[in-house]
Amino acid sequence: MNEVTALLSRLLGGKGISLREIIRLLGLREDDFGEVCAIKALERVSYMLSLLGFSLMYNPLSKTWHLAFTEGEGFLPDRVKATLFAVIKLCAGKGEAKIEEVAKERGVEVKTVLEDLKYLERLGFIKMRNGVVRPSESLFALVEF
Repeated sequence: MNEVTALLSRLLGGKGISLREIIRLLGLREDDFGEVCAIKALERVSYMLSLLGFSLMYNPLSKTWHLAFTEGEGFLPDRVKATLFAVIKLCAGKGEAKIEEVAKERGVEVKTVLEDLKYLERLGFIKMRNGVVRPSESLFALVEF
């Protein structure tokens, strides 16, 4: 698992990720320089994800960062953005997910999710095969450090 995948996995998790954890995850020094580098990495990921309509949110109570999708922003329709968010979330830990799992995560019918997934596949963001979906390399190329 590379740094981007690990960072996305933690950002999508229920607890989020603190700046100190990001520093450790990226293998940075635990000093002011490490903090600056971690913040720059977050800014880069945030900018690239904003192109898709996602945003990084900071929770000041728990001092953690989370990934969320912002309605009405980015070039993807909100419904498709929600499907992509579900795919990234489900695939962050294991690399792939069944179409039924994506539909369950979205809380919609498989038919609706399948339409969204075909659209995302035409854009080159995901790959589908035998009822299994996984993010494509081009999706993660958007957020490489």
